[in-house]
Amino acid sequence: MLPSRARTEEVLARFRAARDLLAQAPGDGAARGAMDDVAYTLCVLMGRSTVHEAVLAAERHLAGPD
Repeated sequence: MLPSRARTEEVLARFRAARDLLAQAPGDGAARGAMDDVAYTLCVLMGRSTVHEAVLAAERHLAGPD
């Protein structure tokens, strides 16, 4: 069962924001922690074992028919 589109969109947006923050400050422990947390959430939400697979699954889910 897939999560709602709204939840998927929200977590994917948080992931992208955390990724951008970490890219700007790669040595920042708080940024690393935020990235780890949201990456884990995205993996669980999408039922995938890697972040890459979870992002692809989220993008497919959002691109699919309503």
